[in-house]
Amino acid sequence: MRSDLIKSWHQILSFRANGNDEFLVIATLNFSQYLFNSEVELEKRIGLINKTQ
Repeated sequence: MRSDLIKSWHQILSFRANGNDEFLVIATLNFSQYLFNSEVELEKRIGLINKTQ
């Protein structure tokens, strides 16, 4: 998961540097999706921890 996040961030930076706006939008959406998924996963884990305590 973390490597995907880093890879998508590098994509954003490279597309931005190349002035490729179309792919920049796609890369930014991908990055946002990874962040959202990470947050959801974290909330699930916190929920599980709270239930077990």
